[in-house]
Amino acid sequence: MEKNNAMMILEEIKSSDLIENRVQLLTQLAQLDTQGDSDVPSFLQSLTALWEDVTCLDVSQCLLNKAILHVASKYLALDRSDCSQYFLAFGIKVSPWCGKHLYMSVMSMEESQEEEHSNIFFQLLLDYLRFSASSFTAIGKICFVSDEASAVKFVSEQLNLTKEVILNAKKVESFSSEILKAVQGVIDSIVRLCKEFSPTVNQCVNEMKINGNVGIARMEEGNSVCNLVSIITMGIKSMSELGMLAARDGGNLVTILNTSWKGVITLLQIDKHTLASKVDVGEIILKLISLIKESLRFAAEAWSCSAKENISATEARRVFLPVKFYLINAVKVAALFPSQASMVFKEISLCILMISANQAWLG
Repeated sequence: MEKNNAMMILEEIKSSDLIENRVQLLTQLAQLDTQGDSDVPSFLQSLTALWEDVTCLDVSQCLLNKAILHVASKYLALDRSDCSQYFLAFGIKVSPWCGKHLYMSVMSMEESQEEEHSNIFFQLLLDYLRFSASSFTAIGKICFVSDEASAVKFVSEQLNLTKEVILNAKKVESFSSEILKAVQGVIDSIVRLCKEFSPTVNQCVNEMKINGNVGIARMEEGNSVCNLVSIITMGIKSMSELGMLAARDGGNLVTILNTSWKGVITLLQIDKHTLASKVDVGEIILKLISLIKESLRFAAEAWSCSAKENISATEARRVFLPVKFYLINAVKVAALFPSQASMVFKEISLCILMISANQAWLG
């Protein structure tokens, strides 16, 4: 009975031209018990088709998409392996839409008539980020078996969206803390996904060492391991960029800063042999060095303008805290990849001298 009702409601949604009617029908659909329903995959396909990828012009479209997401979230909670590829397709379509709409909403926030629309969208964005974080756990295993290429695209779109959110989060005061917490959840989920599949990558690398050119050829093919490595390298690059953005936000994104750089270090440890040729480790070290220099320069300028003759130990520790954080991460990266670190030895040495000079000045 529930199944028949769900199919009838879905057909009504498809045939209706009124957004308000569609929202009401989707609300009814979300209330039905779909546990064990064999038609859930087709429902997900329909939900993806209903989500228009053009940026909406009024609040009604956001309300419709919010209702679609609510139904999709219910299906996600069923944790069905036959739905994984459809969730991937859903996320690939929704993520760029959210990114475009976020930009539009931030640009129009000063217009009072857009306030309701913006608030609905920001709630939708928050719901989607939470959905995204949960989806990695729910579809992680099967997505690399059934549709590896879509999995790579899916992760790429999530990372692109997190970057857009971090760039604009502080402009959305009413939702910023919740949205940033949800972004942290997405980053953590991507790292967990990569860690979960790290044994597969390591096994393939071991085979490559044994089989020589045959193993190398396998790594270069479009197989699941190759796609996993692509996701790991993509994650490292994106998270280092997120770490840079968070570092330069004046201390308002400390949680994202910690999560991003922790993610970089974790992903770099999955398989050093493979990543050494895939990731520009020297660039990551240089990014951390630039953050150390910026922190020291900021401190020096602040102290030189201060009327105080002596700088307290507490203030010095406070200023050197971010320097210590960046330095620890730079040391970890260098320890993991000493050969690549040696390529930027000059910059590392100059950074150490700069730190020593500041410590001597304080002393």
